[in-house]
Amino acid sequence: KPAGPTSAEVVAQVLEAVSTKVGSAAKVGHGGTLDPFATGVLVLGLGLGTRMLQRFLHGGKEYVATIKMGSETNTQDGC
Repeated sequence: KPAGPTSAEVVAQVLEAVSTKVGSAAKVGHGGTLDPFATGVLVLGLGLGTRMLQRFLHGGKEYVATIKMGSETNTQDGC
């Protein structure tokens, strides 16, 4: 997923798209929440695939960050 949308927002977008094809009985779920600022793979399950998500999600998560030491901001957020 790109930076910005929450995992729930991505699921809602996919659900809307899928619902137009298969109707209101569509089911979409995700395999784990990503921070809104995070980018990466958001594993989704559709229909009965939502029950199978746990089978595919045994690995750990890895976060990669770039930091600048010695800088300070008014908001302490680094921006």
